[in-house]
Amino acid sequence: MTGYGRGEGMWEGEHFQVEIRSLNHRYFECTIKIPKQYSYLQEQIRSTVQNYISRGRVEVSVCSLGERGGAKELRVDKDLALAYYNALKELSHFLQLDLEVDVPTIAACPDVLIVEEKEPDQEKTQRALEIALTAALEDLIAMRAAEGEKLQQDIIHRIAKIEQVIKDIEERAPQVVTEYRNGLKQRMEKLLEGEIEEGRLLTEVAYFAEKANINEELVRMCSHIELFRHALTEEGAIGRKLDFILQEMYREINTIGSKAGDTAIARAVVEVKSELEKIREQVQNIE
Repeated sequence: MTGYGRGEGMWEGEHFQVEIRSLNHRYFECTIKIPKQYSYLQEQIRSTVQNYISRGRVEVSVCSLGERGGAKELRVDKDLALAYYNALKELSHFLQLDLEVDVPTIAACPDVLIVEEKEPDQEKTQRALEIALTAALEDLIAMRAAEGEKLQQDIIHRIAKIEQVIKDIEERAPQVVTEYRNGLKQRMEKLLEGEIEEGRLLTEVAYFAEKANINEELVRMCSHIELFRHALTEEGAIGRKLDFILQEMYREINTIGSKAGDTAIARAVVEVKSELEKIREQVQNIE
């Protein structure tokens, strides 16, 4: 399900801004953009996101706005400074020159003074990031929930249409056998010039009735509709469950279409499959 969330978090000088986007996807997939010095937080971010979202492609962008961001520290390479001092004294002695080696001279030598990025305080950064990430996730969940309400209403409407078509098929099914019997009787009378064997007629009709019997499929289809409706009201991640029920409904309606042997029912089957396909597309957006 698509959505967007933004949050900020501050904790003792650390300040983060987090943006999260979610896109439709059958499985959970999370990509994270974060400054290099905070790369050790990626697993924490992924784990937190997965606590909120179990399905979809999620993009997380983390920006550091804290006072510590970009801070540097100065380190002295004492061993190297001593090596420079000894080298200069040795050179002075070799050249027989009086040379007073002072601190500025040593400090000006390459790599004696080293400027480095300060290591972040992990406890502070984790806390600040947690605040920002949680705020962004809650913002995203609220947006997804609003979209989910719209999807639910659309799906409920389509399920109601399917249920009505199934009822129409139930009403039509008994007429199929009757019409087959009457049609078969007329063809046999025409071929046999009025003399037909009633027993043979009954046998053919019984065979057709057994072959075209879709009562079990209709009962299961109605059961799947109720299961689907109930699943829509459940809490938590229901997308995969809905997807599974839809597959079962597809199976039943395909069987009905192949067994019924009736044009009117065939048209009804096409209508049901069309609605199921539209619902399936919507279910891909549900976590």
